[in-house]
Amino acid sequence: MRGRVLPVGGIKMKILAAHRAGLNTVILPKRNEKDLEDVPPEVRNSMDFVLVDRIDDAIEAALMPTGDGIVAADSRIDRTLSLPEIEFSPVSASSKL
Repeated sequence: MRGRVLPVGGIKMKILAAHRAGLNTVILPKRNEKDLEDVPPEVRNSMDFVLVDRIDDAIEAALMPTGDGIVAADSRIDRTLSLPEIEFSPVSASSKL
């Protein structure tokens, strides 16, 4: 992957959701920096934001070591939240909706 990171919508709600989920760092498109003004100061001040222009910067930020010495994208670490089990049932292409 390569190229520019484009701005996205709904930054305030996405950051509030990340905060509620216990995340400390959020990677955002640089062009969304102005949207941080909409985030409540207590949330904004308790989080770190990495603003990126290019996908290479986003990948580097996502793979940088965390404060606890664990690489953020380390596949050996299970950092998923406790979510209810979801069952998926197979659907054939010939099934009618």
